[in-house]
Amino acid sequence: MANTIKPHPSKLKAWQKVLLCSWQLAQQSHRAHRWRLWLSTIGIVVGTAALFSLWTLNRGIQKKLHHRLQAYGLNTLYQLPQENSLPAELLNAASEATYLTVEKLNEYSQSESVKPAPLWTLTAEARSNERHQNVPLVVSASTLPQLLPIHIEAGRFLSASSGTAAVCVIGHRLAAALLSPEHPPIGQVVCIGNNCLTVIGVIHSRNNDHQLLPDLNGAIIVNPGTLLHRLLPFVEKNKLTHPLWISRYNRHTTEPPILPKLLKQLYPLSDYRSWNPESLVTEELKTQRTLRITLWGISLVAFIVGSIGMMNMIYSHAMERSSEIGIQKAVGATPAMIQWQYLLETLQMGFYGCLLGFLVGTLFSYFISQQAGIPWSIYLQDCIPISLLALTISLLSAWLPARKAALLPPAQALAKHES
Repeated sequence: MANTIKPHPSKLKAWQKVLLCSWQLAQQSHRAHRWRLWLSTIGIVVGTAALFSLWTLNRGIQKKLHHRLQAYGLNTLYQLPQENSLPAELLNAASEATYLTVEKLNEYSQSESVKPAPLWTLTAEARSNERHQNVPLVVSASTLPQLLPIHIEAGRFLSASSGTAAVCVIGHRLAAALLSPEHPPIGQVVCIGNNCLTVIGVIHSRNNDHQLLPDLNGAIIVNPGTLLHRLLPFVEKNKLTHPLWISRYNRHTTEPPILPKLLKQLYPLSDYRSWNPESLVTEELKTQRTLRITLWGISLVAFIVGSIGMMNMIYSHAMERSSEIGIQKAVGATPAMIQWQYLLETLQMGFYGCLLGFLVGTLFSYFISQQAGIPWSIYLQDCIPISLLALTISLLSAWLPARKAALLPPAQALAKHES
């Protein structure tokens, strides 16, 4: 077996002495030139803050994109009306067209197992147990839970066989506010006008996007037939909207979609355009690219300027302290001690610059995330590579000036001070 080579104990003790003495000299120098050394860390602070903000905001943008895609439904295709304002005199025609479209979709045999569903948001006054309030009245079909992230908390959802039955599904937040807490929600009655609907299900939706989709957690959901034959007279006629339609998006199918043809035939009141939530990915990627280029540019410029400034500062600092270097060498300080003194000073400045940069980056990213509506969270593992990068740049910028200071002869150093 080959003998392992172990370092000589005297060399280890000598290096320990060198590092200890260098650390003590670095602390003395840091206390004597505190403000000047702090000014040299501005580049490290700005670069660290920019990189940390970039990673934090980038992760928040990805979370926001994931949540929006989950809210709109994965692999879904939306048919959006070109005009969203519906005249009150066309409410009956729109309701009948929605009902006929759903009936026709049930008759067609499609390659997709999930039939398209309308998502029509109206407003009506609901009453239950002497409580009443204006609530969103959502008209949809039985396949809606298969198209959107909807969880059935109790009971069941609307079925295709419900037709014009006096039944409804209610959001969990509205159920807590409107229904009696003394009894289970299933089987309780909600009245709209002269019609009373039996609650057959309570749902919970993860949809938090109010720009396109209604808040289903605070809404009453009914079939198109129930709206047309029972509730139409009691719908508020102000701010009526056209229904939008949701279908399963299958890019590999060769069969032409049936829904656009039916909307043109049965619903001539408004033109529809197709919209896929995947376009959100393109928009968010553009935002991410702009943010990434901006913050990477800021951090790169800050690190370069900071390293050059730190190098010049250390070099001029070493020349100004030539008498100190000469005295240290005259009393026995080795070149290694002098060199490590400056390197340890720089590493200490880099460390403090990283801490201050993380604080600035945290405040900056939090402010931007609050203004832009981006989820904000901090991961400590992001600090490790950024700290290593900042400390490496600090160490490299100080290596050459520290080397020159260490090789300065004592007589020359003292002569420079006297002159």
